[in-house]
Amino acid sequence: MAGIFVVYDSKYGNTKLSAETIAEGMRDVAGVEASVSSVKEVDMEVIAGCEALVLGAPNHMAKPSRTIMKFVDGLVRVDLKVKYVAVFGTYSGRVRDPDRAVRKMEKSLEKKLPRINFISPSLSVRVHGVTGPIFEGELSRCRDFGRRIANQLKQNSERNKGLSHLSNQGQRIRREKRTIDKMVHIYCKGNHKTKGSQLCAECSEFLSYAFIRLDKCPFQEEKSTCGKCLVHCYQPQMREKAKKIMRYAGPRMLLRSPGLALHHVFDGRKKPLTLKEFKEKKVKENPNTIEKTKNIS
Repeated sequence: MAGIFVVYDSKYGNTKLSAETIAEGMRDVAGVEASVSSVKEVDMEVIAGCEALVLGAPNHMAKPSRTIMKFVDGLVRVDLKVKYVAVFGTYSGRVRDPDRAVRKMEKSLEKKLPRINFISPSLSVRVHGVTGPIFEGELSRCRDFGRRIANQLKQNSERNKGLSHLSNQGQRIRREKRTIDKMVHIYCKGNHKTKGSQLCAECSEFLSYAFIRLDKCPFQEEKSTCGKCLVHCYQPQMREKAKKIMRYAGPRMLLRSPGLALHHVFDGRKKPLTLKEFKEKKVKENPNTIEKTKNIS
């Protein structure tokens, strides 16, 4: 997995300390590389090739600092390979999470870099007065923020890997994976308020689990829909989660992805087989498969 780059602007050192702590949290996650740099010293060529970018700035009169916004403007002119972005900021005064400056930075990124997905909700770090220091407990939130981003990136990488290997499977399983991927995203966006293609940790974990179950499905091209299958391979808590997702996303699929929705209806009309019936059918079609069907369980 490519690295994560944390870029910050800081005047009194509070945003710098927050950025360094966020990077430490990212490094807590195995296999994740995280680098930190001041916006005034950053190498744009290195930034362009990273997988995720985390931007941080202090609140200057309810706006992100001019320096970080100029940096955002510069990203538009670079051939970015960046897939994901997250933002954080420091502010003073009453508790505001997210802070106004952070919200404005998010909106600017959405407008200028519309193809980049937000990997995590933003973080606002509260400081004492203009110069600081940072309030007690805020740095632990920074570290948790870094861990959350790193874990989400790993989960997204696993999900994308699952989708990229669809060509190794039959058309039926490939379509089932695309369908469940779409449904989980509809459910997560509607219930957990995620943005773009972002998934919360819970939904990302479920999607990875669903892909694994489909990879191991004994029926493969002969399968009906998972909801009508006579072999319940899901763990009870995952089965309940699947039911919630289907109930919410199913009706919405007709508007969001009508092609997959219609295929799902037709696939559901296929008569589900028991494992015994499936084995007998395969042996009848090809007696040489008898040894293989003995391994289906």
